Amino acid sequence: PTGKCSFYADCLEAKKKCGSSGYALDYGKKYCNKFENAKSKFTTSGQRWVTKTMTCLQKKLVPAVKGTSGWTTCDAIEKKAFASHSDCYVSSGLCDLDPKDWAQIFLTVGAGGMFGGIKNLVEVVQTADACFPLVMWIV
Repeated sequence: PTGKCSFYADCLEAKKKCGSSGYALDYGKKYCNKFENAKSKFTTSGQRWVTKTMTCLQKKLVPAVKGTSGWTTCDAIEKKAFASHSDCYVSSGLCDLDPKDWAQIFLTVGAGGMFGGIKNLVEVVQTADACFPLVMWIV
């Protein structure tokens, strides 16, 4: 994976057809495109974070593209993909970003994207748990 948003349709969806409501198209590609379109609004460090995070998230999906056992159903792909999010956000440097970048992340994802469902809320809590400065900014 190169961090390009085409990965979700051309690789993941092409290998495991989960349709327009599956993880690849409804979440992965959708949010990848949102961040790609907003990238210029981030600081230089924030832009690096976006690129590193996109690449990390896609690398975590390689087992699904390869058809690895445990990654063969649409539900399993979605569950494992969501489970990788907070690790990718934090390992790519989220905690060290300028608060301006945190604000831009919120603007890019939107309140619905962060708090719009239980999976999204779990992501926020897991990420905040690993990143105390972000918690203080939110509070």
